Amino acid sequence: MKKILVSAVSMLSVTAFVLVVSSAPNWSASPAQGEAPAVVAKVIADSQDLIEGPMSRGRIGDFLLANGEIQVVIQDVQRNLLNVGQFGGQIIDADLVRQAGDPERDNFEEWAFGINIENTAHYTSVSVVNDGSDGQPAVIRATGPDDLLDWINPSSMLADMGFTMPAAFDDVDLPVQITTDYILAPDAKFVRVETTVRNTHTTQQVKTFLSDYLGGSGQVEVFQPGYGFGEPLATTSCALCDLVAWGGFGQADGVSYGYIHNIANSTTFTSGGVSVSLLGVPVLSLLGLSPPNYAINPQSEVTVTRYFAVGNSLGSIVDIRNQILGLSTGAVSGTVTRGGQPVEGVDVVVLGSVGSGPGTQKNVVSYYRTGVNGAYQGTLPAGNYTLQANLDGHLAATPDPANVTVSAGNTTVQDFTIPETGRVRGTGPGARVAIH
Repeated sequence: MKKILVSAVSMLSVTAFVLVVSSAPNWSASPAQGEAPAVVAKVIADSQDLIEGPMSRGRIGDFLLANGEIQVVIQDVQRNLLNVGQFGGQIIDADLVRQAGDPERDNFEEWAFGINIENTAHYTSVSVVNDGSDGQPAVIRATGPDDLLDWINPSSMLADMGFTMPAAFDDVDLPVQITTDYILAPDAKFVRVETTVRNTHTTQQVKTFLSDYLGGSGQVEVFQPGYGFGEPLATTSCALCDLVAWGGFGQADGVSYGYIHNIANSTTFTSGGVSVSLLGVPVLSLLGLSPPNYAINPQSEVTVTRYFAVGNSLGSIVDIRNQILGLSTGAVSGTVTRGGQPVEGVDVVVLGSVGSGPGTQKNVVSYYRTGVNGAYQGTLPAGNYTLQANLDGHLAATPDPANVTVSAGNTTVQDFTIPETGRVRGTGPGARVAIH
């Protein structure tokens, strides 16, 4: 869907299209007469507006949010993709906006809202609230009651572990109406997702947990602060445990995704390859060891805000998280060389203090991979960090490790050197072997 900002105005000529893709548009200004808007929300009526890639699930009739940076597809209602968003109204495709010659690479499966652990939103209506033509953020809204979430069954998972889920959380219907707004600003690299749960009962208070079910699925690796790459069965909370990210590799190299929030004490667990974020409570709440943390009075409501980010690397997702949360950050950058030449594809990991992490042996804060010029860069909250660089098949880069201090508003430069590959030489049977 590289031509979204052009196709939004169907009468533009081919000449105008060439001008748009070859020049940087002014996204900060409101669109003038005849110009494509800086942000778009619309029903997809043309296949050119679908996002391509190995995990692409969009089709005509779904909904599109796009600006000059990112594009996402929101599924129409009553479409079961055999995943967590079984009723529609969810984000199902996403990528950066790409120029001609750079193929789209959607590798995200689906994100579904969870309520009372085993329920989800059964959206019955999806509509465009603001199409972005006024220069303001574009908004798509999904509404509906709750329903059972069949794809993930935490009570069965607990039973397999020898525990029993409290009856109050096991497939219990609630008197609620759920509204989710997907909001994209003209220059943002993230969609703000605001979900409101309204108690429709006239006398009964609703006590519930709120959560999100996140399926990356494509050629992406799950990353969580503190834990690094992998899918931990359950996590604990920490100051910056507010992110679940998916870094692309292989055909997905060049796209990454992030689920971001600012809700303290949140934790996650993993089931069937799906990461489940429990908002504001520990995973042990599933055992009934702590009460539901959201109490909604009759005819009242509660709103939770999360963010869906799209970037070109895992480090870029951490940068977006830092921006969203307004953290005081500095930058870290450097170049990795071997024999004086830049090295591409080197992994650079950033470790923070163990005490500020979730209790893991290492507190993995961020991760970068060098480009063709051997360079890496990213932002970090001000503080002290340990950096390590590694290239598969080689000895660790030096210095190993590198201890750095990042101060707000400044850039800390830390270069690395990959040792030269050794050689083994022999001159014949029984000869001595020289190692260089």
